[in-house]
Amino acid sequence: MSSLVENHDPVYGNGFRIMLKKWEKLGWYKFVEEILTQKEGIEKSLWQKIFG
Repeated sequence: MSSLVENHDPVYGNGFRIMLKKWEKLGWYKFVEEILTQKEGIEKSLWQKIFG
């Protein structure tokens, strides 16, 4: 995991750090629920980059 935290790539590094902070703040269940229901903003753009 430390390699992702230090990665400078916009998706793999920055995206990972953003999502890690959300996970730490919300906890696992709320985090997953937010991703599945709120696909807006940063999450939406990351979702599209990852899954097309």
